[in-house]
This record gives sequence, structure tokens and C-alpha cells, in this order.
Amino acid sequence: MRFPSSRGDTTQWKRDAMRFMNQYFLLIACLQLWSSITPVSPATTWGPLAIIFIVSASKEAWDDYNRYLSDKKANEREVLVIKAQDIHVGNIVWLYQNDEIPCDLVLIGTSDPQGICYVETAALDGETDLKTRIVPSICANLSPDQLGRVKGVVECSNPDNDIRRFDANMRLFPPIIDSEKCPLTINNTLLQSCYLRYTEWACGVAVYTGNQTKSGMSRGTAEPKLTAADAMIDKLTVAIFMFQIVVVLVLGFAGNIWKKNQGLKVTLDLSKAYISVSFSTAISEDLGQVEYVLSDKTGTLTENRMIFRRCCISDILYGENNEDALKDARLLDAVSRNDPDIVKFLMVMALCNTVVPIKSNDGTITYQAQSQDEEALVTAASKLNMVLISFNGSKFYYDLLDILEFTSDRKRMSAVVKDVQSGKILLLSKGADEAILPRCHQGQQIRTYLETVEMYSQLGLRTLCLGWRELEEDEYKDWSKTFQDASCSLENRERKIAEVCHRLEQDLQILGVSAIEDRLQDSILVSLSEPNGQLLSINGKTEHDVLRSLERALSTMKSMSVTKLVGLLKSVGYLTLAIGDGGNDVRMIQEANIGVGISGREGLQAARAADYSIGKFKFLKRLLNPTTFAGWFGRSVYHIKHFNWCQRGDGICHALVVFLTTICAYSDEKSEIEELSMVALSGCIWLQAFVVTLDTNSFTYPQIILIWGNFVAFYMINLILIVAVGMGPVLALRYFRNMFRPNAINILQQIEQANGHTHTTRNMESRIKSAGSYLTHLLADSRRNRGATYQPLLSDSVASNG
Repeated sequence: MRFPSSRGDTTQWKRDAMRFMNQYFLLIACLQLWSSITPVSPATTWGPLAIIFIVSASKEAWDDYNRYLSDKKANEREVLVIKAQDIHVGNIVWLYQNDEIPCDLVLIGTSDPQGICYVETAALDGETDLKTRIVPSICANLSPDQLGRVKGVVECSNPDNDIRRFDANMRLFPPIIDSEKCPLTINNTLLQSCYLRYTEWACGVAVYTGNQTKSGMSRGTAEPKLTAADAMIDKLTVAIFMFQIVVVLVLGFAGNIWKKNQGLKVTLDLSKAYISVSFSTAISEDLGQVEYVLSDKTGTLTENRMIFRRCCISDILYGENNEDALKDARLLDAVSRNDPDIVKFLMVMALCNTVVPIKSNDGTITYQAQSQDEEALVTAASKLNMVLISFNGSKFYYDLLDILEFTSDRKRMSAVVKDVQSGKILLLSKGADEAILPRCHQGQQIRTYLETVEMYSQLGLRTLCLGWRELEEDEYKDWSKTFQDASCSLENRERKIAEVCHRLEQDLQILGVSAIEDRLQDSILVSLSEPNGQLLSINGKTEHDVLRSLERALSTMKSMSVTKLVGLLKSVGYLTLAIGDGGNDVRMIQEANIGVGISGREGLQAARAADYSIGKFKFLKRLLNPTTFAGWFGRSVYHIKHFNWCQRGDGICHALVVFLTTICAYSDEKSEIEELSMVALSGCIWLQAFVVTLDTNSFTYPQIILIWGNFVAFYMINLILIVAVGMGPVLALRYFRNMFRPNAINILQQIEQANGHTHTTRNMESRIKSAGSYLTHLLADSRRNRGATYQPLLSDSVASNG
């Protein structure tokens, strides 16, 4: 069974994207072999062209080799299979503790007598807590020997990417057992990429393998990512090609123009390969052009550690003074008095969940939950003496009858339990305020709870509303039969179950609101901004038309996922970056122009599917500004700075326009082209400063210093370099010549400088005597050529100085 690469084969699409450019350069190189139409030597073209192909091919080969090693490691993992060497649908697969699950399995046996096992799904859905999986009741009594010989049929729907739903039925054949159909849910499955934990062994039958697993379906096919620079270079290549055709026909300068510009692509590839810190070295220059960063909140921006902070029970707010309800004296006093409302609230916190308590050898109890919120609620209840389920020393026993699971549509979960002592059947519910509060019983006032939810939300706390009601036994029996029928349905099972749950979750007594804190990571500052462009169109000629347009826009926004949102931003021309830490973020990461995965507590699914991998969200700043944090090391070409400064390639477009326009206007001689190239580069410096200034929405001192300080520094550094390199050797040569081999002019200058001194040095006297014959000759020439007018002056001058 082959495991698919998380990023796909990028070499092929890269070649397709660059096909026209390569064909263009190859055409120019072939034309230069025709000596009658070009004065340029073919070596000047074929040499750089060979370097281009070698650099590009080497870089892409290195990327593909790294992906090959990663896939090879996953594909060569050994798995114990009963019936075949490779896993196929219908094979029985044995797993042991800490094994990674190789495909989607229906659990048929475990080492636990009760038929349960624990799996870690962090790599699949980003949740670090263990989840409980249960052997179907039809397989509960099978021995390990029978598991290897069991025969039966599993009826399941076509493969899909919903990791929280599995609609299927199972029926076993004699001689093991002969029974009716048994409904299967996601709780009876082991999904690919998860890990078996705290279970000695488990056995399952393969139902989906390879790309048909839920993990494979969720991962999808990585879309090819062509950087803005590559796309712009492709367009410029087409424009240059057409431009050169005209120039060849009219002026015959196509070869010379291409020769002056042929080094751009090689420099980019070398820079990308050298400074890259990514799985794909093809998109480094896009980092400085990112306009929108998209991310979920939990895990990526927060620490993903939930802490119970506040609550509102019976219209009383707890935890307001010290921001910790567990230390509120009023709540502790109400717990000690066995306040009925407090007891009910804590009971829902302790029972309405899927938490698995684990008791260690020293007697302490820890909790493993499907969500951090549930763990925080159960832990908080235990600190208030409600320990699954012992309250103030008195033990209460409840039978768990049914779990009405949480879904993104329902936004709530419920549990039906039976009090063993009294025989009462209770419905316990918790969920979002919009899913629980409207279901209160008629006459209950919920205004305080609505205001409390709004206040907690403004403080950045995660809120849950809790409620309950007592069920009549006949009502529950009728509902339970309907619920069982819906659970066994092979068509529209999820919708039917939701309808049945909706009928039961009515007329609730609202007990209160809980508030949980999920702190932001260090160095995280969150700010919101609206896109500059128009993402959703709202128009109409009449009030009715505008109202309908608004309704459509609101409906679109409510149903919009992050991955749809990324595509919407890309469709209007924005360059996006998506960052996530879990398997649920993979589609978003692949959809964005640049994908960044955080490798940490949530596994490596996001990191493997991303273009870049970092440890924490705060490192994103260093990734987007690599040259700044690297001390500008490696930025050896000027146009790379345009990519880091100007978004959407404005800077380089302006620079190329100035450069090409200048060359086309003044292309008479080679020397003029070289001089005007420097003029164009200087113009690009000015242009860059003004373009970046216009693109800046708000000005701060660091921005002004970086924009105009870079502008000033360019000229200052060039001035210093020119003076040091150009004038340094000349001044040094003149100094040493004046000191050791002075000519007559140097001696006269030194004599003139010595005027006014009473005594001359011996060094000066020796120099004058050594130059006496030359001075005599010089004076004689002056008399002949310039006349007697100058003779007295020169004679007096010499005489007066010795």
C-alpha cells in the first residue's frame, strides 16, 4: 500500500509553467547559431543557458529527493497482516501499543476485556487528547483465536473526508456467529495517521486504504504554486519576445537586448536555493509580498491549554474579583452547603462529556478528553469536589444510556443518564449560547445569561451554556427506538440523527454559563483589518434588491470556511499565507500561495503539507523578513530587495520599465548603454523609495528610517566605496612618490610651503641642491620662451630661498 506524498510531484508542473520561457531562450540560442542574422557569438548564449538549466534542474531535483526520502520512510513501515503482505480492503490488521495506524480500520477486538482502546488523533484533527474507540457489540465476545478466522460483511458508504462520521453496518457469518446487522459509527473505527495508546494490542478489518482513507481524502491533491515572480517573469518573457520580434525586424537589436538581460533567472534561482529554509525552494521571493495571513485561533495562536476561569450560575457571577472562580469564596461556600443549583451545574460539567478517567498507581486521577474544553470542565468540577461522580464524600451512580454527539451544525452535545438510586432519567446538555439558550423551557428568563456570554466573549474567554431536564420513561423509550433506527440508516444518517436529537433537546432548564481561558502564545499581537478590494458584491437599484444582496452576502459569510476564504482572497489578486498546526489545517495551507506549518503538540501533518515549517507562530515574523534577521546576509542582488519591499511586484515592474525604456531610447553605442544602465539603476533607487512610500498605509519612525534611510545609505555607501577604491591607490602613489622621488614641481611646492620659516631643514637643503641642475635648465628655458619679464622674479625667488 503506497502512501501519497503530501505535496505531490512539483517538478512536472514546474516544467509546464516554465515551458514557454525555456522554449523562448532555446529559440534565441538557436537563432544565434545562424551567423548571417546575428553578430553575437553563440558561446555568450549557450553558456548562460546551460547554467540556467543546470541550476534549475539541480534545485528541483534536490526538492524531489527530499520528498522521496520522506515518502520512502512512510511506505517501508512494517505492519502485521494476517492474510496478505500488503494491506488490501478486507484484510485483518493487528496493531500493538504506540503503533501508527496504516489505514482506516473497523475495530473488531482489543486486549481490554471491555473491548475499548485509546487512540491519539493529534496528527489527524489537531487535538492532543486521547479518544476512546469501542469494539462493536457483535464482536464483543470473540476470542483472539476467532479474530483471525472471522468472516462477515461490512456495508459502508463511498470514501469521504469527514473524519467525524462513519456510517456502516456489520454482519458476521457462521460458524462464528449469526446475527442481525449491527450499526457502526466513527467510535468503532481506527483512522489512518492516528496512534494506538495505552492498549496492548488491537485488531481491525481494513475498509479504506491508500488515497481512499479519510486522511487521504482530506489531504487532497496539492495545487501547483507558481510564485508571483515566476508568473511575472513568464508574462514579461512573452512581452519581451513580441518586443524583440519588432526590434529584430526594424533594428536588428534583439540579440543584444536579450544578452543584457539573460542573467536574471539564474541569479534568482541561486539566491532561492542558497537562503531557503523551506521544503520547496521555488517561492522564497513571495515571502516579502504577503498581504494577508490566515490562521485559526486554537493551537496556532494560543497555547491550547484550557483553564476554567469564570462562571455564572443562577444569575450569580463567580470569579469576578480575582478572575478565578475556583478561588471565589461565595462559590466555595455554596459547594459546602450543597446548593441544589450548584450541584446540578457541577453534575453537568462532570457527566456531559466523553472524558476517560485514568487512575494511576498512587491513586491520583487524570483525565483524557476529546477536547481541551471538556478536560478543563471535568478538572474544574473535580477541584470543587465533584469527581466523576463523588460529591462532598457522597457517591452517586449513573448509567450512561446515550451520547448525542457534538457536530459543527448542532454546536452542542448531550448525554442521557439514569440515576441508579432514584431511577430518574436525565438529559444533560452543553454547547454554544445560540444552540442552548433558545431551547430553554417556557417562562425562564435568560437575559442575564445573554449579557454574561457577551461580556465573557469580549474578555476573550470561550463560553459554554449548560442545561438539563428530567425525561419520562415512556418518552425516553419511544425516543430511543427512533434514535436506534436513525443510527442504522445507510442514507442521510447524519441528518436523521440530528432531527431525532433535536426533538429530545427541548424545554431545557438553563443552569448557567462557563468561561474557559485559552491564552495567546508569547509575542502574539492580534489585529484585524479589512481587505482593500471588494470581496462580496452588494448592489441593487431598489431597496428590495439591496436587501436581497445583503442576505446573500451574509449567507455566504456564514457558510464560508477558511479554505473558501483563502480562494476568495486569491481570486481578487491578494497574495495569501496560511498557517496552521493540525491536520484540519492542511487544506487551507495547500490552498494559500504560501503554506506554513507549525510543528509541535498537534503533530506533523500541517508541517509535512506546508511549504515552510516553524516551531511557533512568533517565528513567522522572522520568516517573512529573512534578510532583516540575517543581518542582510545573502542579499547580493538589487532586485531581491524589490521583492521584500514592494508587494505585487510593483517595484520590479517600475524598475524594468525604466531600465528597458532607457536602453531602447539610447542604444547607439555600447559605452552609452553601460553608462545609461547606471543612470537607470539610480532612477530605480528613487522610484523604489516613492513607490514604497505610496504603498504605506500608516507611517511610523521605523518605516520612515527603513525607506528613506535605505535610500540615503545607498548613495553614502557608494560614495564611500568610490572614493576609497578609486582615489585611495592614487593618493597613496602620489604620497610615496613625493616622499622618495619628487620632481621639480614637487620641490618648488615644498619650497613655497617652507616660505616664512627662519630656517630650512637639512632635508630641504639636500633636495634643493640635488635638483640644482634641473632648476638651472628650467630657468634657461623660461628666459628663451617667456622673455626677460619673468627672469628677475624666478631668480629672486630662488635666491631668496637659498
